Amino acid sequence: MTGFTLLGTIALSVLAGYALARLYFPGRNLIFIIFLTGLMFPFFAVMIPLFYELRDTGLLGTKLGVILVLIAGASGYGLPIGVFLMRSFYVDLPEELADAARVDGASEFEVFWRIMLPLSGPGVAVLSVLVFFQTWNVFIVPLLYLPGADNRVLATGLYLFSSGRTQEYELTAAGSLIMVLPVVLFFLAFQRLFVKGLTAGAIK
Repeated sequence: MTGFTLLGTIALSVLAGYALARLYFPGRNLIFIIFLTGLMFPFFAVMIPLFYELRDTGLLGTKLGVILVLIAGASGYGLPIGVFLMRSFYVDLPEELADAARVDGASEFEVFWRIMLPLSGPGVAVLSVLVFFQTWNVFIVPLLYLPGADNRVLATGLYLFSSGRTQEYELTAAGSLIMVLPVVLFFLAFQRLFVKGLTAGAIK
């Protein structure tokens, strides 16, 4: 579930961020403002309407429903922050690179795929780390929208170890290690690009 959420968020964010930064079409600024408004509303303000929406569409209790909710930004790092971050990276990239590629006959998609996307690697790394951390540790979303013992994730499983009358210390410790280890490995894999992305624009 974390992997699909990560891939969906990254794919949609880089495409929307590039379109809003580099393509000129009517309503571009309005669409960007709509994405920014998604940062204004906390998940707790919409979690009950989302419950009824998932129930009416038949997605309640399914992993697809939870993935869509997480991509939309329920975990805190979804499309709103992803589009904002990637748009900022594409705006800072030199326009002359894209112009030179177009002069050589490259299509708009080729400009994006061969020029802009590789250069936005630090931004993609930052967004990937943030989305992975938040999605892997998310608790309230699967607790609400994945009822039943067959749909539990690690976070809700750890909660059950400590919510009963007895405390399962061994199981809690083992589960905590399983929760922490992928996060540490993921960060170490993207550490160099993550730091580079955080400091992008700080030094000219």
